[in-house]
Amino acid sequence: MKFRNGINRYIRMCEKEVDELNILDSVILTALRDNPNMLAKDFSKMLSIDPSYMTRDLVKLEKNELITREKDGRQKTLRLTEKGERICTGIERVKGKFLSELFKKVDPDELEASQRIFRAANKVLEEGKF
Repeated sequence: MKFRNGINRYIRMCEKEVDELNILDSVILTALRDNPNMLAKDFSKMLSIDPSYMTRDLVKLEKNELITREKDGRQKTLRLTEKGERICTGIERVKGKFLSELFKKVDPDELEASQRIFRAANKVLEEGKF
């Protein structure tokens, strides 16, 4: 229950920063920033989001001038706009503040152990062993 409360607090902090966008919009924007010039269909697969749902959300983000969808033959390449970049900066600021507040209350040894676990899990994922 407390974990969910913490996640809900983070979501509220993000939503304050990005006004009318929801948490999925925030995920899409930050993922696009980390993976520039992706094709829309590949982006949907990467985030494991239904393509039709992704399309609706991308249309909304484009209307809000946060992304562009540039046609490249039959494909559409996604790019962040300057406004989208500013939103991502705000999201990162909120994430940093949230994590800083959270982790200053965690025992340093436990934090180090958690970091080792996440590094190991990330390595497994990067090597395609999962």
